[in-house]
Amino acid sequence: MGPTCSARHVLDRHEGPQTTRRHVFSVREAAHALVLVAGGTSMRRASEAAREAAHRYTVDRWGRQLPSRHGQLSSDHLAMFGTMVRDAMMPSAWPEAVALDATSFDVVLTDVSPSGVKSSRSGKVAVLGVYGYDGGRGAGRAITLAARGGADAAEWEAVLRSRPGEPAWVVCDQGKAIMSAVRRAWPNATAYVCEAHLRMLGEQRLAADGLDRHLPLWDGLRAAVPDRAGWEAFEREAAAAGAAQTLGWMRASRDLMERQWAIRDPDRPHSIGGLERVFTEALRRVGDRRFVFRNRARLELVLDLMALDMAHLATERRFREVIRAALLANGGRPRRARRSLDDHGTSSLDDAVREVDAHVVSLHVMPRLPQPSSRPSSAGSGAGRCVRSIRLVDDLRLAGEDEAPSVS
Repeated sequence: MGPTCSARHVLDRHEGPQTTRRHVFSVREAAHALVLVAGGTSMRRASEAAREAAHRYTVDRWGRQLPSRHGQLSSDHLAMFGTMVRDAMMPSAWPEAVALDATSFDVVLTDVSPSGVKSSRSGKVAVLGVYGYDGGRGAGRAITLAARGGADAAEWEAVLRSRPGEPAWVVCDQGKAIMSAVRRAWPNATAYVCEAHLRMLGEQRLAADGLDRHLPLWDGLRAAVPDRAGWEAFEREAAAAGAAQTLGWMRASRDLMERQWAIRDPDRPHSIGGLERVFTEALRRVGDRRFVFRNRARLELVLDLMALDMAHLATERRFREVIRAALLANGGRPRRARRSLDDHGTSSLDDAVREVDAHVVSLHVMPRLPQPSSRPSSAGSGAGRCVRSIRLVDDLRLAGEDEAPSVS
């Protein structure tokens, strides 16, 4: 009789199912594939790695046994298990403090005319990010990276209403779209303008005044934003240097700065810099694959897994534990079907971009001006309504830009 293996591990029920019902690939192999996707590996390579680990090979024309690189396996794993991981490891409600920001990347949209002629045009997919702080302070992490067709107020409001709860503290830039969405979705939250954003605006004015970046005046700007005394000292230095544009910006921003100093809490977050670093790394990982993504829900899930990885939470062991616990609670079956994220012949990402584009075009259609009349116009006349409509379109056109006149 040969020697027996003493390292054999007999699985117990409390460890959860090792594979789902009627599926070949184990939970361990699925978790490994999800970790690869979270690290930026393509769907094709992650699928190949899972098939290699399971010894699932195909025979090519030369008789070699090789794992297929078809990406559908990773797409199925995302639908069945990636949603489990995200729902379990992302907070179910908004934390006490959050930071909001958005970025975008280019995509190619394919339009089909009524006669069947296809044409391509460029478009932009917006990524709306939420960076959460447990307890309202300390180190935070990205908790939502939502892929949307645009970054207007309606899209932002939908993201802010996607979880229960209302943060007490919100850090963001001066974009009108974000501010409008925060006021509607979280009316009791305190909105604080990002200090790094304000410094950037000041640096733009210093550069416009022709002042060299190595002058001490640039260093004074950093101390000016969080403190009234620093602001007044910087204002005197700018006046001595003849920085007319900088002084004009300071005068226009004084009411905003007074509000900032009045509500500033040293223990709260003051910048959206953490979220900007997440954006930079996520887009680097997506790379040129951004041109081939067509499914909005799948892209959003991939971005959320990347956020977990950047928070050092995307480990194979954690993913296995989450998946097995969810399977054990559901009789060994995943709650989502493996093709539940598929678009079935359409492109949900392209459709989202087209929907926002159509909304913008509809708001750019001006109402017809009233015919001249001998009667004096009143405050509710058609001309007044036209002026209000023009202002509405201007607000939409400025949505997401860096500056807004004030914060309410």
